[in-house]
Amino acid sequence: MRYALLTPNWAPYDQDLMIRLTLECEHLGFERIFFTDHLMNPYAGTEGYAEETVETWALISYLAAKTESIRLGTGVTPIALRPPALVAKQVATIDRLSGGRIDFGIGTGWSEGSFGVIDTDFGDPASRKARLREGIELILHLWGEDKVDFKGEYYAAHNAVIGPKPLQQPHPPLWIGGWRKNMLTLTAEYGDGWIPWNRTVEYYANALKEIREQAEPLGRADDIVFGAGVLMVPDQMAEQESAMSHSEQPNVTPSTLKEWSERYEEAGAELLVMLVQPPEEALNVVRYVARELM
Repeated sequence: MRYALLTPNWAPYDQDLMIRLTLECEHLGFERIFFTDHLMNPYAGTEGYAEETVETWALISYLAAKTESIRLGTGVTPIALRPPALVAKQVATIDRLSGGRIDFGIGTGWSEGSFGVIDTDFGDPASRKARLREGIELILHLWGEDKVDFKGEYYAAHNAVIGPKPLQQPHPPLWIGGWRKNMLTLTAEYGDGWIPWNRTVEYYANALKEIREQAEPLGRADDIVFGAGVLMVPDQMAEQESAMSHSEQPNVTPSTLKEWSERYEEAGAELLVMLVQPPEEALNVVRYVARELM
């Protein structure tokens, strides 16, 4: 099993800790770090956190200049938060600035508050999934073709050019976030990585099997890196309920990390992606993982 960190871009994490964690992860030999991508704090209401966030792609651009080897990505960017052509240009530019170290995590989005900031309709589940598929198609056209004309239900482009192209070819890896049926199909068709959030091991194993079954006829079954996002807390908080769980998966703690890592690996996971709460424990956790498990 390989390990990565999923770092919130919302309070109580702050930009100084986000930067420090990235530098420490690189120093310790972690291969990648992901950042959530919200314009408003998704837990301000349920957890009472301050309404403060850091703009994720600006942060990643800064970190690209401060690091040399660690891969930097989003876990994940909601497609409708930015025009697809804009995010395609942002990712292409930062990929070149970083020397080809960007992982583009992408999903439908689940926190409605961020969409109100930009006066964009959150939509229903069906429309969000349709927008995601269409947005991915447009971004891939923009990255792969010299000039693009595109007309969809949600997005359009005319004589559109993204140049220079991303450094990574054919494009920066797409990490699909989500675990419902449509998202499994999208992962099979387009995903270079899969990063569902905090699913039970049983659910994860069945979903991974479904992705592989759909990817096999496309010749993509061995092209997808299977990640698993988990919520990690101190041992004394093992039984504490959290709005961040989003499932019946028990909290992972330092004393149970090896056991859960082995169970997810048996289910097919290759990369365990840890979101640590509270933030003051995050540095201790990455140092523990590097010392005991890497």
